[in-house]
Amino acid sequence: MLALNAEKFNHHLKKSLTLMTGGICCFSFSIYLLSIQETVEISLSFLGPITPIGGLLLISAWLVLFFSIKKQG
Repeated sequence: MLALNAEKFNHHLKKSLTLMTGGICCFSFSIYLLSIQETVEISLSFLGPITPIGGLLLISAWLVLFFSIKKQG
């Protein structure tokens, strides 16, 4: 029984880490590229909608992690 719960937790942990990595990349890199667009003189305004998607991925990662820990307890 414990091994089954640990396996489910590891699955949720991997899912959370994947969502978090994607969220960090989308959120952070889009903000960084938007902030340097004047310096490199390239219009990167199409990256604006990607920032909230990255934020949603980060929120989703934390929710998956929270609910997987709550189910374990």
